[in-house]
Amino acid sequence: MGHYIEEAGLSIYAQIRDRLVEPGAAPLACEVFARDISNFEESLAVAIELRVLAPFARFLDLPKATYFEAGRFACLVPFLRGYFSIVEPQANALRISDTYRSERLTRFGAYWGQLFLVSLNTKTMKSLGVQEDSAEMVHTMGRPHAQATMLEEAEHRDKDDGAW
Repeated sequence: MGHYIEEAGLSIYAQIRDRLVEPGAAPLACEVFARDISNFEESLAVAIELRVLAPFARFLDLPKATYFEAGRFACLVPFLRGYFSIVEPQANALRISDTYRSERLTRFGAYWGQLFLVSLNTKTMKSLGVQEDSAEMVHTMGRPHAQATMLEEAEHRDKDDGAW
């Protein structure tokens, strides 16, 4: 899977491995994460069908005009599922609180969800039931500078509360 990820240009693999996931996760946290991944998988299918831009292309060292394509981004789902199936057996040894893990993983699910949303134009978001003011806010967050600033702020906030 690692080679598949590299071939697909998914340099975000290192971010997930080094910054997001501790060497272990409790079954409860894995369930939360699995739900997030299922939601992401559904969103990915919609994105591929609508042929929308992949907003996280810059994080993956891909051209800005990269579109969601089944062959390229579909590997994200089995990769993330596989990663957690590897670390789950180590969960009990770490004895980290379920709340801490769940919040951390849910935050990750929200991050992917947000990256998906910024790839949709306002009209498409309205058709999916997203309110106009929310759609505009999402697009503002999706601009490269705003996105980078938002991620930096989240990092500082997470460091302050000990989440990273």
